[in-house]
Amino acid sequence: MSESDLHLLRMCPAGESNPDRPELSAAESAHLIPLYRDAQTHGKTERGKARLAGLREKLVQERDSKIKHAHVKHDGFMWFIDQGIQTGNLIYYEHTGVFAWGWRNAIEPSVESRLLDIVSDFPYPYSIQCEDGRKLEGKQ
Repeated sequence: MSESDLHLLRMCPAGESNPDRPELSAAESAHLIPLYRDAQTHGKTERGKARLAGLREKLVQERDSKIKHAHVKHDGFMWFIDQGIQTGNLIYYEHTGVFAWGWRNAIEPSVESRLLDIVSDFPYPYSIQCEDGRKLEGKQ
């Protein structure tokens, strides 16, 4: 509903059709328009309050999730950087919480065994997409 539709709120007898309802009078406008604007901007109904509370909860959860994943991504990549490992073929998937090797190019067998030695101490879930089609997973 918009402000221009407020005149449609006038009560009519049941069964009576009145398609040509007159616009609001000055007195009606002075009373209804501030109420309408207040309701549109503040949402004082119980449904409006519940919607705002739900949105608040969703925003807090989203923020906390983003912060958590940012810390995990940071700490995971820093762990590999501290080990002196190249991370060009490593990605962190926030939706699964997994660090994935071989997302660009599958890992060759000679690199696979060395990488397995390194990730055995890695503190987060990881996967390695191997050249032969296998997918190795750890810390799941």
